[in-house]
Amino acid sequence: MLELDLPDPPSGDATLVLGCELPAPPEAVWPWVSEASKLSAWSDVVIEAVSPGPSGAAVEAGAVRTVRIPVGPLSVTAWEVLTEVLPGERLVYRVFRGGGLRNHLGRIELEALPGGRTALSWRVWLVPWLPGAAPVVAAVLRPQFARGFEVLAGLVAEASRLE
Repeated sequence: MLELDLPDPPSGDATLVLGCELPAPPEAVWPWVSEASKLSAWSDVVIEAVSPGPSGAAVEAGAVRTVRIPVGPLSVTAWEVLTEVLPGERLVYRVFRGGGLRNHLGRIELEALPGGRTALSWRVWLVPWLPGAAPVVAAVLRPQFARGFEVLAGLVAEASRLE
């Protein structure tokens, strides 16, 4: 897992910038980072589509999903809306309810690398409702992302072998 340092946005209590390299081109990785069922297959969270975007697609700006995030023996649910979708390149989402967050923005970017590989970058800016809780939230999320990226790399590699 790669970690990059970026300045916090003006309204962000915490910024996480995580990433990894994956053994497939961006178009093969895209479904794994954009479709609810595929995201849930490799991450600790359970994502469910709630309502499609304006044209009826589940992965387009305006689509709404829920994200159930495990926190120890419990879980919290956040509601997110996709705000920008550029297939094979970028997906931006914003949590608008729940999850113990006052503000949360996520940005997933894919970059083609030589040899048919992909650099995945996942930036998360968040402000929890509870003042001072940002380091705790970040401490929960970092290992979840790290475990998920390892599983994702295996799933992407296997899917590439089957094609």
